Amino acid sequence: MDKQSRNHHFIVKSVIDVLARYNIDADENNEIYYSRLTKDKDCCHLIIHGLTFYPIKVKTAFAESKMSNQAEGYVTKLNRMKDEVIFIYAGDGWRKQSYLWALYDINKIIGKDHVFNLKEFEDWVKAKLEEKESR
Repeated sequence: MDKQSRNHHFIVKSVIDVLARYNIDADENNEIYYSRLTKDKDCCHLIIHGLTFYPIKVKTAFAESKMSNQAEGYVTKLNRMKDEVIFIYAGDGWRKQSYLWALYDINKIIGKDHVFNLKEFEDWVKAKLEEKESR
């Protein structure tokens, strides 16, 4: 497996691990669950059901180092999306100036409240569960 594939699997697994910490799994019989997207025109990796009022797609991005050059591709993909999406990023490459600009653009496209690093994503999941519980 090449480095890009390993990084992709790492971040998707990291997102699934966060969900698992809150007892969210792939069992469709549960009120809240996720499903993996193997062929998605928007290049998303997961969809979370039941956590929000609508299913929400998850797009992940891992930039291992500042040598990465894919930032603009994420902006383009997210700009054309029609579904509700959250964007989760990780890796040292996100400190690179061009990636910081890409994050700024992504925030404008899908909203700052839909863009997270892994820690922020975990906080978001926890908040959504607490919000759901209080209804």
